[in-house]
Amino acid sequence: MFTRIWAIIKKEFISIINMKVIIAIVFVAPVLQTVIFGYAAVIESKNIPIAVIDRDFSATSREFRQTLENCGYFILIDDNLKESDIDRYFKLGKISGCIIIPSKFEQRLKKYGSSDIQVNIDGSDSTVANAVSGYINSACASFSSVSNSVSIETRLLFNPTGENKFFFIPGVFGMILMIIGMPLTAISLVKEKEEGTFEQLNVTPIQSYELLIGKIIPYMFLIFISSTLMLVISLLVFHLPLRGNIFVLYLDIFIFLFVALGLGIFVSIISATQQQAMLTSFLILLPTMLFSGFMFPVENMTGIFRIIANINPFYHFLKIMRDVFLKGSPLEYLKPNFISIFLADIVVFFTSVSLFSKRSS
Repeated sequence: MFTRIWAIIKKEFISIINMKVIIAIVFVAPVLQTVIFGYAAVIESKNIPIAVIDRDFSATSREFRQTLENCGYFILIDDNLKESDIDRYFKLGKISGCIIIPSKFEQRLKKYGSSDIQVNIDGSDSTVANAVSGYINSACASFSSVSNSVSIETRLLFNPTGENKFFFIPGVFGMILMIIGMPLTAISLVKEKEEGTFEQLNVTPIQSYELLIGKIIPYMFLIFISSTLMLVISLLVFHLPLRGNIFVLYLDIFIFLFVALGLGIFVSIISATQQQAMLTSFLILLPTMLFSGFMFPVENMTGIFRIIANINPFYHFLKIMRDVFLKGSPLEYLKPNFISIFLADIVVFFTSVSLFSKRSS
């Protein structure tokens, strides 16, 4: 009995060694994901860009500004920023907070022992908003003394009630696009490979690109239907505000869709079975989401991980979705993000289609 069992064990180990995908899943994937999560999944926010508008121009207001700089969490930008520029800077994503030091700040501290400051915080990212609020409170506590105290008047912009669902729901759109666009496309194409459809193309007038177009168009249609359904539910059930142009929203969905479909085509090229396609899709999907800002703020990442996040099309897709929903940002402010996704389309989709056509011919 043990001899027979040992023979089966040896046979199975030989089969596993010959399956490179299994080896990658068992050994390479856990190491990579552990390293990625260890360095990229940083909840503590640092290097947060904020602006300070000083109406007092006193020694005390400059001292307070220095306290903010010394706390180590903020990057203070543009001393010449005007109040009329605040809304544009927030919508462009240049600042996450703006502190307005009122006139007579020093005089009130000396006369009454207390003074107020106004703090405007970008509420579209609830994680960063909470961090900004906490750090500013800490800086005010550090600046205040027994005889003097600084109180804060906080305004959450774009999300006054601080609803976490307003932060996460736009990201669900991207998840659905990736889940429908990548794994299902890959599985559908691998199924044709398993059934020998590609070999039959050699004796039919159908070209490989024609088969590809016919396979992906139904998924494009389904994704637009599901996106519209999610949009209706988000607006009517969860009362997610749509402050921007709905056509900008659908343009974002349309161009990002080619990234998801391109990844699905690529997965189908490197996968021999539908099970391999599903596992490979999962391995791609997890880091794509991790470096998108959906779970952890991209601003917290450093070095190579910040670079990866900045070239991740999901990150730009998500930023556009949140900015259109919550900030009402116009297309003009979102051009850099659209360009980044379009470049990813060229690299991912057209490269995958080219490789697919060569492999099928």
